[in-house]
Amino acid sequence: MAGDGVGRAGRPPIILGHRGASAEAPENTLAAFRLAVEQGADGVELDVWRCGSGEVVVHHDPDTARTGGVARLVSSTPWAELRRLDVGSWKGERFAGERIPLLAEVLDALPTAVVNVELKSSGWPDLALARAVAEILRGAWASLPREHIEAGLSFGFCGLRLYRRIILPPVVMACVPVMGNQMIQIIKDSAFLTIIAVPELTHEASAIQSMYYVPFAAFVSAVALYWLLCRSVELVVAMIERRAEERR
Repeated sequence: MAGDGVGRAGRPPIILGHRGASAEAPENTLAAFRLAVEQGADGVELDVWRCGSGEVVVHHDPDTARTGGVARLVSSTPWAELRRLDVGSWKGERFAGERIPLLAEVLDALPTAVVNVELKSSGWPDLALARAVAEILRGAWASLPREHIEAGLSFGFCGLRLYRRIILPPVVMACVPVMGNQMIQIIKDSAFLTIIAVPELTHEASAIQSMYYVPFAAFVSAVALYWLLCRSVELVVAMIERRAEERR
């Protein structure tokens, strides 16, 4: 079990079962989660991946070798194949037949428990996984009475890492096609401020704002990137003009 240490506003600390009651049951399974709650935990901590067919599955390791006895990379294996693996027998015969659950299944099994969801990915953050988890949580909350919903908290990137890892990648990717399609015209026409499409940047910033609840940061990034692109193109055009003058 794991607690958050110090209670807030005089409240007792929240006790979570790490991957469920993983000392006595196979980790990240419905059996482990139910046992943690039966033992008095307020909820559970679990890990999720987006599998090869797109479902959000509950598993800790990048592959299933340790818990399933067969090495299957979770991020590239379809749900139908992962579902067939026995991830309980390694912890004891009485857990034989335990399967890798979906996040939605865990939320259905623990409707009033605290659930701490850790998002897993290989390398860069999986933004598609973040969106999928958000949709699953919204769906689960919609079926609960309001008194059972206290808060949804997100722990992750902040400060410069928020800009670098979460906000800038989709903003940059949104403007790359525009820049690629218009590059020749930009070089020929120094009035580049009318060429770079502002709507694409603001649209992407709005999407980031609604998904990650960072309204100011998203639009600051869009404005800064727009200025940087404009300045870069201006310098390139000036360099080309200077080279042309030198050759005359």
